[in-house]
Amino acid sequence: MYIIIQIEGQRCINLDEDQFFSLIDIVRNDVDEDASDVLVKGILERSQNKLQLLDQLIVPNAQFKKQTIEIIEKQLQGEDYLCLSVYGKLASFKNYSNKVLLHNLLDNFLKNLKSLSIEQVASAAIGLGLSNFKEKEIWDQIANKALEVQKDFHSYMRITTAMNLCNYENPILWNDFLKQFLCEIDHLSEDVATQSLMVISHQNIIVNEQQQSKLEQFFISKSQHYLAENQISVYNSFARLKIGGANFYQKLNADVIELKGDDYGLFMVDILKIKDRIPEHTLQRLITIL
Repeated sequence: MYIIIQIEGQRCINLDEDQFFSLIDIVRNDVDEDASDVLVKGILERSQNKLQLLDQLIVPNAQFKKQTIEIIEKQLQGEDYLCLSVYGKLASFKNYSNKVLLHNLLDNFLKNLKSLSIEQVASAAIGLGLSNFKEKEIWDQIANKALEVQKDFHSYMRITTAMNLCNYENPILWNDFLKQFLCEIDHLSEDVATQSLMVISHQNIIVNEQQQSKLEQFFISKSQHYLAENQISVYNSFARLKIGGANFYQKLNADVIELKGDDYGLFMVDILKIKDRIPEHTLQRLITIL
């Protein structure tokens, strides 16, 4: 892998934007310290999209030298909203911290908040969420922005995901997000629908009968085609929300045979909290498998 990256690194400056993004997307989960060093240097030789490329490169599995992180840090001095996203990924994935820098990035972000698009706010919010930033006044300003503007649902989901990481409480926002989710649900991908439901399930929110019925109908019809980990997530979310009728949990009886993996124990912790909702033969099968 390093040899391939080294060759590409020598040509990074000559790659067009799509080629460079494709290269990073292919290799980012399998780069060692030497390979990432080559890629970062190639990124910084470019005149455009440096932060976008760095933001794409920094993932949990990618390895970085201390010196490479210091080089990246020097790029986080401007007012670009992506500085917060890159900072958050370094903080979460690479145990990085620089409170002075974070404070400066926040000042710049808040100064420009009114002029940022909701997509840009979402990227910055993810950075704050990954940084475990819990200053409620800042999140309130982000929430107000999200509630005031026209928005695509994917960006809204990213903002609420970041808020969920920091245990942010705002009943008005969470109820609005639930309503938007139900309006968009038929058009969402499997991952976005599952993630949105998971985020909602962690909030102190009441799902009324009409909303519950729509959620049940959707996931009964769709989740049989979901990946196993997403099926587990859906059932966990219903359990945390304490919703779901006999038809929903009857479906669990058919799906549970396919459920495997390390998440199964955590799945059972939530499911057993509402064991009175689950058909007896389904519950016994779950316990037997456990």
